[in-house]
Amino acid sequence: MRRTLKLILVFLSFLALVVLFLLTIFWFRNRAFLGNPEEEFMGYLDQNQFDFNSQKLVKGDKLPFFNSDFYQNDIVLLGEIHGYADVQEIDEALFIHLNKTKGTRTYLIELDEAGAAQLNKYLSTSPKDNALLESAVLKLREVVPQQAGKQWIQKWSNLYDYNLNLPTSAKIKVVGLDWAEHQKGQGLSRDEIMVENFKQAIQNEGLVGESFYGFFGLMHVLQEKLPNSDYSYLAARLKKEGYTLSSIVCLDVESEVYLPANDIMPITPKDGKTKLMSMNGPIILLKGVLDFMAITQPHSITLFNLNRSYSPYRVKGIEKLHVRINFIGSDIQMVSKEHCPTDFTQYIVFMRGAKPITPLNE
Repeated sequence: MRRTLKLILVFLSFLALVVLFLLTIFWFRNRAFLGNPEEEFMGYLDQNQFDFNSQKLVKGDKLPFFNSDFYQNDIVLLGEIHGYADVQEIDEALFIHLNKTKGTRTYLIELDEAGAAQLNKYLSTSPKDNALLESAVLKLREVVPQQAGKQWIQKWSNLYDYNLNLPTSAKIKVVGLDWAEHQKGQGLSRDEIMVENFKQAIQNEGLVGESFYGFFGLMHVLQEKLPNSDYSYLAARLKKEGYTLSSIVCLDVESEVYLPANDIMPITPKDGKTKLMSMNGPIILLKGVLDFMAITQPHSITLFNLNRSYSPYRVKGIEKLHVRINFIGSDIQMVSKEHCPTDFTQYIVFMRGAKPITPLNE
């Protein structure tokens, strides 16, 4: 019996050493990937940052922080990793900013036509009908469950109030680009369907010559194919169609995200919230994240313009904005030998200590 116990203890000790050894290798591998902050990039970021202030954005003055083409382009797209409450406020402020500065009234959404119709009905119904909004968020939960929470509802309630005071010609119009059930299985990809739905909406809704703003998952707003991939997402396809675009990508560290169980993550915490998905590790790591962290403060939201003429992010092949994803997915590499990071996105929203979406039932 003692011999058996001794063997078990030896085995467990050996197993613990193996696990410790593997964890040490994993830690050093992650640390080597992150690298160290670089003076050239920190200096550039320090000169081209804007502390997020929703009140300043919604005043309606054009900001010198943005390049002039930001206000001239046909489409501005905001992309996120779904599940962060703070992004809902950013989304609302950016849309109102563009509505006031350039007259953008059409909001492109990651819902199908029926889902967008529910929001349009909500925006045009008086008095405010919360039942319509609740119906819309339940539709959203089928497509993007990480977004379907109280902050999303509050955003659209705020946009309803804002829309009340707009003249008829400037009223908000929501256009759903996602594929409907009947569009699946037609041999076209989801992003191909999105582009087709966009072009059809322009004709059907009389939107020729208008500017647009859209809020989607991060991948959909990237304007080039990822390296070693033949797949083009929404923004890349729109760019190929001849539309001019500005993309803004939300990145985060030290944050908590709402991540209900899904096909990629079948097992999540009971409340669906986790701090393990931040881009300073251990599961997700952003090459260059230490440059952003070096010049920002904890619990802050900062916008960065990567696309000035003198930007080091306009160099092809640099090892920045490469997102490594351990265990649960493929890397997102916003740089290649043929493209620099600003070919993929021109602006970054960097969130430190972002909060998770609050679920509907909480």
